[in-house]
Amino acid sequence: MDEYDRLCRYIADRTNAVVLSVDYRLSPEHPSPAAADDSLAAWRWLLDNTAAMGLDPQRLAVMGDSAGGNLSTVVCQQAKQAGLALPALQVLIYPTTDGALKHPSVQTLGQGFGLDLALLTWFRSQFIQDQALIEDYRVSPLRNPDLAGLPSTILITATDPLRDEGLEYGEKLRASGVDVTSLDYPQLVHGFLTMGGVIPAARKAVNAICDATAQRL
Repeated sequence: MDEYDRLCRYIADRTNAVVLSVDYRLSPEHPSPAAADDSLAAWRWLLDNTAAMGLDPQRLAVMGDSAGGNLSTVVCQQAKQAGLALPALQVLIYPTTDGALKHPSVQTLGQGFGLDLALLTWFRSQFIQDQALIEDYRVSPLRNPDLAGLPSTILITATDPLRDEGLEYGEKLRASGVDVTSLDYPQLVHGFLTMGGVIPAARKAVNAICDATAQRL
């Protein structure tokens, strides 16, 4: 949470929205699906406390990058399955959507772009300690065949190993009737969301993501 505090404050200022930063259990001490379960619990809490916080329950969104993008869309899928109210919008920033690491971009962009295949594989070994969970939609939301009725989506991609699984998830959402807006930044790499202070193109992209979010809400 400390690492993302400055960014969350910037997003709140740029969008004029209330931003709740969710602290969830981390692997390897708490492997999957702990983070997904904690994120859904946070969504339940938010739904129960919108009135007390003065928030409009019709204008809630989830947003996250990388693993946070995974958790954002998992919250939407799991909330739908549980019969909970859904966010009005999901903002998925270079999300990981499949735990298998088998998409072509994992190989073609898995070296020389910051997030490499060796690091991805290490992350996965910490997060997914039971290989059977790769089939679990809380780990691999891309594998869920029922995406109809999920929230409108802003999907952000970059030049990184997760590019193909993000693009495929967007296509599956569209095929299921979900409204998807794609923002593609091939000139930027994984993690650019927190690089706006030093990379002008990253700051421009962050502003565009914030502005698109505010417009949709």
